[in-house]
Amino acid sequence: FLRFGTESVDDRAASRSVTVPTTPAAPLFAGRDLVKLDIEGSEAAVLEAARDEIRSSRPLLLLEVLDGTPRLRGVIADLLEDGYLLRSSDGARRTVTLDELAQGGNYDVLLVPAERDHA
Repeated sequence: FLRFGTESVDDRAASRSVTVPTTPAAPLFAGRDLVKLDIEGSEAAVLEAARDEIRSSRPLLLLEVLDGTPRLRGVIADLLEDGYLLRSSDGARRTVTLDELAQGGNYDVLLVPAERDHA
């Protein structure tokens, strides 16, 4: 687990540390139809780093939203203001609200650009 910049995983202990190379986030979103993030509390940091590219490319975003992640919920709120819709990823594609996410628990959600929504 990353030690810095994450949310909701500070209670997870690591037995050792390793250094891994990184890559800029924005190119990973460029021209993509769908981006899935399940990166143990680092979702907000990656989405923030790629925000301009997300606004430009408008991919579908499949995210895990862990309990105790207010920073990620803030990023999701920004995406909603940018014309994304928040849907459940359980096949029903029902609308999910930020209030539901704030109630606690872990959720897998789909952020859909409104222009690509066919619900």
